[in-house]
Formats: sequence, C-alpha cells, structure tokens
Amino acid sequence: MTSSPEEGELDRLLAKAGIDELLVGYATALDNRDWSLLEQCFVDDAKVTYLNSPPLEGREAVLEYCRTALARFELTQHMVSNVTVVLGDQTAEATSYVRAEHVMHRDDERCRWTLGGRYEDRLVQTGQGWRIAERALVHLWDETT
Repeated sequence: MTSSPEEGELDRLLAKAGIDELLVGYATALDNRDWSLLEQCFVDDAKVTYLNSPPLEGREAVLEYCRTALARFELTQHMVSNVTVVLGDQTAEATSYVRAEHVMHRDDERCRWTLGGRYEDRLVQTGQGWRIAERALVHLWDETT
C-alpha cells in the first residue's frame, strides 16, 4: 500500500517539527546546564567539532566538553534560527544559524562574548526521536563587549 501525497506531507512536517524540537532542546540544555537533556540530543557514537577544538567522538566526550567549556560563563543564551532540513530515509541533513551570548566576569567587570555561527548537522531518527549523529559549529563572527 502506498501513502497518499497528504500522508507524505504530514510525515515531512512531523519530521521537521521533531528536528526543530531537537535543535531547540540542545540550545535549552546548554543554557540551563541540563546535562540529562543534552545527553538525549546525541547518539552514543556522535562526532562533534566545536570551533577550533579537536573533533570529539562519542556522546560522553561531547558532554564533558560542554560541561567544561560552559563552566567559565555566568550564563549563556543560545538562539537557533534559519533552520533548513533535507530529509532522507530515517536521516536528515540540517543547517541552522546560532547566535550565542556568553556572560562572564573579567578583571572584576561583567563582559559578554557573542558568537554568530552555523551548525551543520547529520541527524538520525531513532526509536526515541531525532538525534544528532554529527555536528560541526562553523564560526561566522564574534564580538566581545
């Protein structure tokens, strides 16, 4: 039995909604330091490259990197937008923009580092929903105030 065009469109919209939820969940996990939620964003053998860091292999390596990298900031706010998705069979390629605000203290003054970048992701659909299999953060610009 073949699916109707309407069913195909519904499947596409549901996949896109699930991917949007994953990308926002990732940003929310970082900002709330919700390591359990962050863990749910990745497959076990995820591969991630953040800016100039060496490639990270495995979900645990990603979690440890994020815990360590974010520890120096008083707070962060990651905003994800301009999401484009190309769906495959139980996989997807996604690109999204990120603007990440990082608040810290330096020389007894509060300062802010803002990063503008792009996430390039390979995603897989699992029994628990969409997960990040590969992620690269591409630096576009930054500013410190």
